[in-house]
Amino acid sequence: MLRRIFSPQCIWPVLNVAVAGIVASGIAASTAFGQDFGGRGSLGPGLGLGGTVSEAITRESARVEVGINPEQQSRIDKLNEERRGQLGTVDFRSMSDDERRQHFEKMRADQEVKLKSILTPEQFNRLQQISLHRAGPGVLLNEALAKEFNLTEQQKFQLNEIRNEDRSSGARDPFRLSTADKAKIKAEFEAKYLAVLTPAQQQQWKDKIGPAPEALPTRTGVIHATDLENKSALRAQKSAILKEAFDEASAGEKNGRVSPLDVMEAEEQYLASTFYGASSAENRMAIHTKLVEIANARVELVKKNVDQGRMSQRELREAKLTLIERKMALFDAVEQHDRSSEQRLNRE
Repeated sequence: MLRRIFSPQCIWPVLNVAVAGIVASGIAASTAFGQDFGGRGSLGPGLGLGGTVSEAITRESARVEVGINPEQQSRIDKLNEERRGQLGTVDFRSMSDDERRQHFEKMRADQEVKLKSILTPEQFNRLQQISLHRAGPGVLLNEALAKEFNLTEQQKFQLNEIRNEDRSSGARDPFRLSTADKAKIKAEFEAKYLAVLTPAQQQQWKDKIGPAPEALPTRTGVIHATDLENKSALRAQKSAILKEAFDEASAGEKNGRVSPLDVMEAEEQYLASTFYGASSAENRMAIHTKLVEIANARVELVKKNVDQGRMSQRELREAKLTLIERKMALFDAVEQHDRSSEQRLNRE
């Protein structure tokens, strides 16, 4: 899809920066408000992260529970920086999906080994348990765990069917669910998973995950605006990161590592991030105008690629629709500016 200015899934120049800042920093990052968000295996079943220390240690409550001390945190932060540096040198665009999966699996395995040298055995084992708690029994589809629990092919099939149902239910905008509703859904699916296991396997699972993780205390259970970082500052940080990604993509285009289309995507990302920070209607219209120019250049480039058999008519249609949307947005901005100017003159 070409219409994804606010959805950078396929922008590898951006991902080379974003993955370094998100995946690697996950080693020590806390949740946004110092609290854990609910979930039932969003990181575990599909990506093989259940039971990994590198997943559990991203939770502030887990770090507090196991007693990560300042010296350990410093070493974890250093490991985090090293991982960012390694990710920044990887050309993900040249990899197949399987190669990328293998790359991240190797990264996670290496991470576990290094974290094991930083943590005490008790801390490491407890963090594994916490990760399994968060992932839920669906993580038993992980190859190593399936072997450890001696799952039959029939059990694997049944667990996979439940996991597919679980994922489908999670797609119904979970952010609109209350905490109680999410907890109820999680409990329902965990019961379904466990029902597939034999009594002996259920006890094995219970022993493996240990006691439930401790939660961080809350003041009132309500998040206030004053608890959050300044929105303008966050927008500025976002723009800075996207500008860095755009600059990196532009440099990559010169040596042939990044395609012109990817550079356009990266520039759109950056321009979109600056829109709300624009100081005047004129500046916002200038951003709209530049977005129209990029969309127009994309149409011409896609046309050329279609003629050469490198892109499809569907991609050309999408590029044309994006151009139309950009022009409509510019028209609306100009029209709104004209109305505001007219109202201002009438008041005078």
